Amino acid sequence: MPTDRPLKSALLHGWRRCCPRCGKGALLYKYLKVHDSCGSCGQALHHHRADDGPAYLTILIVGHIIAPLLHVVFVQFRPEPWILALGFGIGSVALCLYLPPRIKGGVVAFQWARKLNGFGADTTGNVLKTHEVGFMTQTPIRSAATIITLRNLNASPQVLMGQRGAKAAFMPNKFVFPGGAVDAEDSFIPLAKPLVQTCHARLLEDNSGPSPETLAVAAIRELW
Repeated sequence: MPTDRPLKSALLHGWRRCCPRCGKGALLYKYLKVHDSCGSCGQALHHHRADDGPAYLTILIVGHIIAPLLHVVFVQFRPEPWILALGFGIGSVALCLYLPPRIKGGVVAFQWARKLNGFGADTTGNVLKTHEVGFMTQTPIRSAATIITLRNLNASPQVLMGQRGAKAAFMPNKFVFPGGAVDAEDSFIPLAKPLVQTCHARLLEDNSGPSPETLAVAAIRELW
């Protein structure tokens, strides 16, 4: 990992909701969720601890913009109350929707540039070779589950697959089986029936992570 991380370019990448390291891979998905790693350079991003920081900063910024502007408009132009309420209401909502993902990108980028919350330490796990950067990086392996769903097995078999979005950071436009990373909550959800013994035994093979039941729950949740 580079020892010198430029803060200015990292913050710019974060504001653009891109990876703070390479500025190419997507940093966020589903509006405010952070990718576990960059799909372009492989930088691990799961270390971040943005928490409620973007929300607080959004309130701070919007308040410092709207309050003085409201005072100036009211004193100088004396608009009708409904015009004032409608105009500044729409402006406040627009700013509150526009700023959070960009501020969150900046917070994550700041943590990466200053090597906070684990961003400065090498992590044990899967070693991925980057595509456009001439060095190696490490990304921790996350437990995941996939399920293959078939119908008309004895007549004309069909298999369920979904196409990933064109803007996805990992494998865009690819057809994949239902599945995804195991969530912490999956371990607390009981199965309606016990797993078949053969399936249970196979899920235990070379498995030092979640239990077979947790993997099954994750697969069912992703399928749903």
